Amino acid sequence: ILRDPEVQKMIDELAREEGVDRRKIMSRAYQLLTEIVASYSYRVIEVLYVLLTWLFSKVFDGLDYKEKEWQQVREIMKHKPVVFVPCHRSHLDYLVIPFLMFEHHMATPFVAAGINLSFWPVGPLLRAGGAFFIRRSFRGDVLYSLLLRKYVQYLLQNRYNTKFFIEGTRSRSGKMLAPAYGILKMVLESCSRKVVEDIALI
Repeated sequence: ILRDPEVQKMIDELAREEGVDRRKIMSRAYQLLTEIVASYSYRVIEVLYVLLTWLFSKVFDGLDYKEKEWQQVREIMKHKPVVFVPCHRSHLDYLVIPFLMFEHHMATPFVAAGINLSFWPVGPLLRAGGAFFIRRSFRGDVLYSLLLRKYVQYLLQNRYNTKFFIEGTRSRSGKMLAPAYGILKMVLESCSRKVVEDIALI
């Protein structure tokens, strides 16, 4: 991502504007990208699956889903990158879909998460489970915005399953919130810029 021509051009421009060595901007870009990216670990996901199996058996009578629909999802994944776009009413929202995907022998998704969850020890565990962290606000930070967009494009281009919540944050009242379009825009731009030919939003 750091070697991407658009990122390199931005680094050169910022170095000129700020009158600093480009290596300083490159270092800043590396730190920002490190803050964002997931460190996906299959072993950690296996452990999380065992923990969630125990948790869900204590909390729920069962999980209600349609086997036929999961088979449809599996077929779609053979042909195009898949982006899950659920609503976000509780902390269970980012656990149930990956849990069911693991049960159905599918790769669990990379999940967009708020930077507020990136604290020890929760942050490293979520990051290993596929979470990538996003600041609540980065208006005006052109370098951060570009790196996040390039990371989303990287995930789609490499056919990683991805998930983000359309509201952008968790509902505190349990009601649906107005949609936030930031990540959705980045996903759709991947198509318009021909980074990927097609995307399935589920």
